[in-house]
Amino acid sequence: MDNKMLQDVEKRKRQEEEKLFERMMKVFWFQYELELQMQQISFTTIPHVRLSNPWIPWGFHPPFQKHPGSEAATHKMNLTGVDFVNEHRETLIQKVSSVMEIADCLKGKDMISDEMYSKIQEEATPQAKMRELYKHLNSGGRKVKAEFYQILKKKLRYLVEELESGSVQA
Repeated sequence: MDNKMLQDVEKRKRQEEEKLFERMMKVFWFQYELELQMQQISFTTIPHVRLSNPWIPWGFHPPFQKHPGSEAATHKMNLTGVDFVNEHRETLIQKVSSVMEIADCLKGKDMISDEMYSKIQEEATPQAKMRELYKHLNSGGRKVKAEFYQILKKKLRYLVEELESGSVQA
């Protein structure tokens, strides 16, 4: 009988902990939604408004930004880079001649595999190499395209600037 009572007490304790956890999750979700809404509002007198999170139980960390605007700026930069890579595909295929140098950088950052690198290397012309590289950029997603854009800005700065200004034709 004592064993059954002990089990009942344990069961009620677990149920109470689960209820408490559910309530806490609702509070965190509300804070998260509220912060998202606050970030969308533009304040002229207060440039950055951020909710504070005074306590975080059980090591749960809701998806708040650590530094207001830093992740948003990174996302905007990535979005711009991805858009640039997508928009100027034809021109980049025609104009970029140092494809293997770019592929080396991507491979060094584990953005493309050895197999992908070999396929790019097997192509005869720079244009064919770029077309093959684009196949792998598309399969790699936004992060790989954003990194490709950063490499282009570093290695072929003037071409990127011309394309961004709209003064280059394919």
